[in-house]
Amino acid sequence: ARCVDQATDPGAGVRARLVWLSAVEPRLAHRWIGEKRLPALERLASNGESRAIQNFPGFGDGGFWPSLTTCSGPGHHGRYYFTQLVPGTYRLRDFTPGRDFDATPFWADVERAGGRVAVVDMVRSPIARLRRGIEVANWMVHDPDSPAYSSPSNLIRELHARFGPDPLGHGSDQFVRDGGSLEALLAACESRVVAKTQWATERLRAEEWDLFAVTFHDAHDIGHMCWHLHDPSHPRHDREERLRLGDPLLRICERMDESLATLREAAGSEALTIVITGPGMEANRTGNAALPHLLARLAAGTAPAIPTSRPTAVGNGQEPSVSWLRRAYREYAPRSLKQLARSARESVQGTDDERARAAAPWFAVPYNDDSGAIRLNLVGREPRGRIRPGTDQQRALDGLCEALAEVRDEHGQPIVKEFIRIADTMSGPRLRQLPDLLVSWNRNAVFNSLHSPRIGHLQLSLQDPARTGDHTRRGELIVSDACGLRADGSDALDPVTAGRFVRGLSLARTESGRGTASRTTRAGWRAAERTTGGARQAARDRPSPCIRTVFVHRPSRNGDSITRLSWLPAVNV
Repeated sequence: ARCVDQATDPGAGVRARLVWLSAVEPRLAHRWIGEKRLPALERLASNGESRAIQNFPGFGDGGFWPSLTTCSGPGHHGRYYFTQLVPGTYRLRDFTPGRDFDATPFWADVERAGGRVAVVDMVRSPIARLRRGIEVANWMVHDPDSPAYSSPSNLIRELHARFGPDPLGHGSDQFVRDGGSLEALLAACESRVVAKTQWATERLRAEEWDLFAVTFHDAHDIGHMCWHLHDPSHPRHDREERLRLGDPLLRICERMDESLATLREAAGSEALTIVITGPGMEANRTGNAALPHLLARLAAGTAPAIPTSRPTAVGNGQEPSVSWLRRAYREYAPRSLKQLARSARESVQGTDDERARAAAPWFAVPYNDDSGAIRLNLVGREPRGRIRPGTDQQRALDGLCEALAEVRDEHGQPIVKEFIRIADTMSGPRLRQLPDLLVSWNRNAVFNSLHSPRIGHLQLSLQDPARTGDHTRRGELIVSDACGLRADGSDALDPVTAGRFVRGLSLARTESGRGTASRTTRAGWRAAERTTGGARQAARDRPSPCIRTVFVHRPSRNGDSITRLSWLPAVNV
């Protein structure tokens, strides 16, 4: 890397700078821009171009970010939530980026093209293990999913020594559960913004970069835990605390806006700036805690519930002496022996939850609060499948959709807004690892008292979710230069198409050097065409409704302006 004189040539070596504002709600950002509260974002949007991003139906941030950074859908990269089923089992396991991703992020392509890359705290994304650049993961992030990592390896130790570890520890949820106040949470998030900005600014000024990408996760944490303070209509809104703290979402967005201005100045006027926000936030109401009870009622017909206890030894026809030995073991065996025996039994037979999944025709799997996730116990895919693929599979999905669509809350509102059948909207080699059906909840519904002709009346004692805010499908892509982002119309981009656009621009800056914006734009569209052209035939074979278009620029001979777009067939996700 070429060192640059900080005093005379700030950021002269930066060609593309990417800032990710995780979980910033675009509607709020536009409102605050109109109120002149976010001047840096206002300047960027007014001088450049922007376009909405719409997440895949039913998916949360666990599918949004990796789809954008790998330029491929969940059926290809394999991630939809931080805890997923281990393929071929009924066991749950945390999804670990270094082990479980089946895709590489686009910044690996930029480095392979000869670019100098720095990437800091990307969201829910694979680790590229860059050879020449800088990569930092899980330093100051929302819900770290693995230990902190850096390349070069000593960098993370230097960051911890200088700035300390993440003040939120294991995430904002655990921070609040451990007794941390919302005021302390907000202060910790503001300190993270300052620390990351300071380090990134120094790196921007000191070295030459083709792509410098930094992610701020702090609106993500504040949106989840403090939405009720932002929203006066929320049932848990505390007017006194709001007066004392102000609007936590606005405060953290103002800090990040200041950081955006600082980073743009450090990068220099030649740098192309790309900002990505989302998926946004709204008030959180979820039926995920009720879903297992609903599925149990449906599996059992009109019975109150599926029995969870196993048959006793005598009931299985075993000798009375065996029953006596079992009673003696339960009463007199030391706890350490029982724990050892339980671990041995679970390693062979599975946990109680695993055995319940194996015995059911369908079961819920952990998922984001915005939707419930259902997996069929399918013959040939699950170890003890109960539903045959094909006609029986479709009949089961039809029946679940019909039955859940009938369920009403105590006010007579339907609890489900939309059903998403994954096989109809996704494709890819890892499709078998995804849920079969997503149930998008009606967030105006109340889930404590439910009824329908098939399930009868279901009364539940559900606690309000600790997270008062949760994700919407909304995001936004903002680019500082005219790049033809809106030339085809106003339809929102899905995450894969947005990722391919950003990838093309990043490669363009690497290939064209420090050229004019128009030269970079033309090179970017050519790079995008090369990266997506190989998928044309596959797209014709099986078009996907999730990716409608991939745009390619054809430069005009009459000047530098973008004059025409040619549209390729949809690319499978």
